[in-house]
Amino acid sequence: MPEDPPLTGEHADPAAIEARRTAFGEVASAYDRVRAPWPDATVDWLIGSPPAGQSRLVIDIGAGTGKATRTLAGLGHQVVAVDPSDGMLAALRRSLADLPAEVAARVEVVASPAEELALPDGRADAVLVAQAWHWFDTTRAGAQCARVLRPGGWLGLGWHVWGEDTGPDGWLEELAEIVGNPEVAAGPGAEPPPSLRGGLPDAFGPLERRLFAFEHVLRPDELVLLASSWSYVQIHPRREAVLAAVGRLAHRVARQTTGYADPVLVLPHVSDCYRARRLP
Repeated sequence: MPEDPPLTGEHADPAAIEARRTAFGEVASAYDRVRAPWPDATVDWLIGSPPAGQSRLVIDIGAGTGKATRTLAGLGHQVVAVDPSDGMLAALRRSLADLPAEVAARVEVVASPAEELALPDGRADAVLVAQAWHWFDTTRAGAQCARVLRPGGWLGLGWHVWGEDTGPDGWLEELAEIVGNPEVAAGPGAEPPPSLRGGLPDAFGPLERRLFAFEHVLRPDELVLLASSWSYVQIHPRREAVLAAVGRLAHRVARQTTGYADPVLVLPHVSDCYRARRLP
């Protein structure tokens, strides 16, 4: 999903932002089941494109239920998964049981906010923040990222946003209107997201940007579950009515697709990705 409103600035509503920022633990299972994955190639680029077979120590900050954590571990990296939410980390730990033992053993789980990382200095080869940077106090979190990275290490920041709706139904704009977030259908902009427009600490070099397109395939019931995990739907005063409307839309536009037993929807995505190196 696109970046949520900033935590600071003239348009911020502190009460609403705090409610949205803390809503995820309540829907951790749904979040893990239906949120879009982080493909190998995307994650590899975000952590600095290491040579094939080279294992790195990566800190996944705002790891949530471990969507990116599991990709990193599957690629052979040692991962410290950090998140402040007990609910999200509980889902992450449960998910590790489904991995091969040697992959799960590469993951260490740490309960900690991004602004006060309980980790030693200069330990990490890379820090990854997937779909979470906008929830942080970015000045404090940026300083922490610089502290835990070794010189030459990489900071990677990524967001999934909706891609262009090229299907015959044109249903993405309708979905965005239903859930009360019409700007969500705009796709990646020409400028970095608001939380990056102030730049990174001076400890980092220039930002590089790359877009990765992919398709997220969902059954109608999974689209409803996905919508229920979006923070602005989670706290919506008419949440159940919104989800019912999402369900009606999903069943109307789902299509029988080769390779799937049931009718599905294809939700086009673009991963809007940024990386920068820790300076010596």
